[in-house]
Amino acid sequence: MRAVFLSGLAHEGQGPVDRLGRRGPGESREPVQGADGLKRTRSRHQEREIETVFGTVSVERTGYGREGADSLHPLDAELNLPADRHSLEPRRRVADEAAQSSFDETRAAIAREHRRPCPQEADRGACKKGGRGF
Repeated sequence: MRAVFLSGLAHEGQGPVDRLGRRGPGESREPVQGADGLKRTRSRHQEREIETVFGTVSVERTGYGREGADSLHPLDAELNLPADRHSLEPRRRVADEAAQSSFDETRAAIAREHRRPCPQEADRGACKKGGRGF
């Protein structure tokens, strides 16, 4: 997501969200194979909503699957998207704020920044996950 944002800054008149939509659903020209060694031969277009610093963004993507195996989404990997709904930048911001203040103060600061209330459970999850890897 960060790469999409930065590339969007380089193209005048095209915001990062617009550029994300123009990427397409991430169709693969070659067979998709997982770390388990199984090739995924069935493809299906899907839509996924992601919470970003720009708000909620819908991403069209292609999922590749087969019976008895989890589906793979190459576009998710290319964009470095986590498995859950919140992208990494909002998580980082929550983790930074949580390191400096209480949970309630963190929720209030994030709500001010995004100009909308934050669901308490989403923030708890983001606070717990946000600090991992930093």
